Amino acid sequence: MLSKYEGYIETYKRRMEEKNAEIENLKASLEKVTAKKDQLESRVRKLEHQSALDQTSTGLSSEQSAKPSLFELVVEEAKEAASNFAKLLTAMMKSAHWDLDAAAKSIEPGVFYSRPAHKKYAFESYICHRMFSGFENENFYMNGSLSSILDPEKHRHECLIQFQDMRSIDPLELVSITPDCLFGKFCHKKYLQIVHEKMEESFFGDFEHRGQILNGVHPRSRFYQSFLKFAKAVWLVHKLAFSFSPTVKIFQVRKDCEFHPLYMESVVDNEDLEYNDPSVRPTVALTVTPGFRIEEEVLKCRVYLQEMLPGE
Repeated sequence: MLSKYEGYIETYKRRMEEKNAEIENLKASLEKVTAKKDQLESRVRKLEHQSALDQTSTGLSSEQSAKPSLFELVVEEAKEAASNFAKLLTAMMKSAHWDLDAAAKSIEPGVFYSRPAHKKYAFESYICHRMFSGFENENFYMNGSLSSILDPEKHRHECLIQFQDMRSIDPLELVSITPDCLFGKFCHKKYLQIVHEKMEESFFGDFEHRGQILNGVHPRSRFYQSFLKFAKAVWLVHKLAFSFSPTVKIFQVRKDCEFHPLYMESVVDNEDLEYNDPSVRPTVALTVTPGFRIEEEVLKCRVYLQEMLPGE
């Protein structure tokens, strides 16, 4: 009889130990989430403060206005615009019965996504790669201007003024007033690079958007307006980048290179990865958004890390 109760006691103790261990794990998880929340709140306060300062900076000189903190804020706005357009793009593809798995695979073959939702990063990578292409040139290679070489100081000042003037303007309003301005041409060029004919036909049933763009017109659809917001955000990053001395440099990382936290950040939390072996150095599957070198600072590029499959 006594041994029976001893068995109950041992079972109870074991369950208590398991519950205590579970409680400790939950406490550790809560601490991590709280720390991350505090970091995000601190970052939001910093960006909001900088945004408030920037709204009153229109009359300031380039030396006063072209600050790394302002550039970081503008890059964050571009990332948000990219994410929003990518979500709309994939939603329309899904509505048009596209095979999103096959589409993601065609963007970057050989990538293993640990969760189906992670395939969204393939589409964000796709649109960012095309939208930022040519960023290193003073006008995205749309003409042969050499202003930044012939009179760099004047060019930096002009870029800052254009950034300040354009930031508060709705992009549709801007291209409606001057559809053939350089920004308007940039939008036409990038739209045709990102949205190919089959995609457009499946979305709208015809090539009306493409026809308008080829004729120098900017459509007023919700889809094109979302694209315009993304295009404007990238254009502002570019203008502000060229107002610095030296000019801000853009960078991406190649597939299969080792992950380096000094200039990369993963778009997926480590907890979502299938491996936690500290001796294993994860590799990059694709660059989602580019990074930037600004003065002595590095704004990290966002990358999706390749999963380590069993047997690798």
